[in-house]
Order: sequence, then structure tokens, then C-alpha cells
Amino acid sequence: MRRYAIFAIMSMTGIVAAAQSGKIEISRSQMGKDWPFTVDKGTLRCASSMVTFEANGTIYAINGTASSRAASMGWRDVSPIWKENMEIPGTKIGIGSVTNKGLELCK
Repeated sequence: MRRYAIFAIMSMTGIVAAAQSGKIEISRSQMGKDWPFTVDKGTLRCASSMVTFEANGTIYAINGTASSRAASMGWRDVSPIWKENMEIPGTKIGIGSVTNKGLELCK
């Protein structure tokens, strides 16, 4: 029984550590023309390969892994703050650089 309790505590600690993976502040001033959002700054996070971006108290799912869990986690779709690409009407600014920065936080 004692072994089970120790294993359970270690497992929960691992889950908490994964959920609290890295985070960084990113902003329009850092990324310049590559900034894909309509907000000026926010917090980029990654936990269990789920990349999210928090701005003005709202958390947005950035990658597919996060999007698949968005509803259950209370996260929103990034579309409302994802900037239009004025050079190619009907498209959005590339978000890959933000996604990659987020995934680096999970390593």
C-alpha cells in the first residue's frame, strides 16, 4: 500500500510539472512584421505539446493539439485575434513562428 501511495504522489507530481511547463512573454515589438496577432503582447505557454497564448485574460489555443482540448480546458479559438494578411486577402499572417517558440517551451 505504501508503494502505491508513493507512486501516486510521484505520478501526480509529474502531471503537475507537465502542466506547468515553460512560458514566456512575447510581443509585437519583439517580432515586428511577423507578429500574427491583433493584440500587442501576451504569454506563450506549452504543456504536454499544447501551445496556448494568453492575452488580456483570455487563453487561446495555438496549435492543433491545444485546439483539440480547447473546449474542455476553457480556451478559445485564436481566430478573433489572428491578424489578416493584407498582402494576400483572405489569409492570415503566418503563425508558425509562434507555434515553434511555444513547442520549444515543452522541451
